[in-house]
Formats: sequence, C-alpha cells, structure tokens
Amino acid sequence: MPKLKFRTPEADVTIDVNVLLPSQLTIIDSFQLNTLIVISILITILCNSIISAPSCSNRRLNPNKLQELVSHQKILLESLEHENEKFTSSDCFNQMETIMLKCQEYNTKLLKLKKSMLNISQRTTKIKKQCSKLHELKAKSLVAEEEVRRIEMEREKLLVAQPVTSSQSGSTHPEESPVS
Repeated sequence: MPKLKFRTPEADVTIDVNVLLPSQLTIIDSFQLNTLIVISILITILCNSIISAPSCSNRRLNPNKLQELVSHQKILLESLEHENEKFTSSDCFNQMETIMLKCQEYNTKLLKLKKSMLNISQRTTKIKKQCSKLHELKAKSLVAEEEVRRIEMEREKLLVAQPVTSSQSGSTHPEESPVS
C-alpha cells in the first residue's frame, strides 16, 4: 500500500496506509479508504497541534484546553462519520450500479449488432458474386444468341442470294433471256 504525504504548517507528515487499515477488514472500497485517510490526517494534525503547543512543551497540560481539543476532535469525528454515512446511503451508488448494468446491456447489444452486420456483409458479398456470375452468363448467352442470329442471317442471305437456274425450275426468267 502507498504512503500518504502531506504538509501542515507545523511539519511534513507521512502516513503509512497499512497502519490505517484494520486487519479484520478484507474488502475496502476507495471511498472508505479516502475517509480513513482524511480521518487519520485530521487526527495527526490535531496531535501535532497538541504536541507543538507552547503549553505542552514543558509537559504541563492545561485540562481546559485539553478538554476543548478533545471535544473539537469528537465533533470533527462525528461530522466525518456523518458525511461518510451520507455518501454511502446516497442514491449515487445505486445509480452507479444501474448505469453499469445498462452499460453491460448496451455492450451486449452492440456486440450482437456488430455480429449481425458482419453476417449481413458476408451475405451481401456472396450475393454480389452470384450477381456478377449471372451477368457474365447473361452476357455469354447474349453473345451466343447474337452469333446464332448472325449465322441464321448468313444462311438466309445465301439462300436468297442464290440465283435460280433453268435446270432447277425448267423456265427462264425474262430478265435472264438474251436481248434481241
């Protein structure tokens, strides 16, 4: 655990956090730790003030001043405990818990959405490939149909372009007879 260092008007103070934590306490949250640190700082400041007071330097304590300091310390301790209770009993912790649950739900929804979008993307890519193959087949079939039409047109031209000879029909056309 870290050591906490701070400066007071009287002296520099270093507090070992391990000393602050009771041995029975196994689970402690950061708020409780901060509260313990603040309380220990205040106690240390009070103790330093008592020790550094001019009346304490010769080891004679004024009972009235000591009683006053103890009463101030009790008031301070009670106010700190009250503030701690306010924070722990406030709705902020409940709200934080509900917010964290919502975050988990939204994260799950986002992961599902991402998975479905990836699935849709894969299906779209597959359909595009099929579409391009169909376009290629359509183009090939159009080229084949055009080739068939061209061949049929050439056959028709060959059939139409052949002159009829007298041996085939037995008669002559007037255009073919010699001019006299």
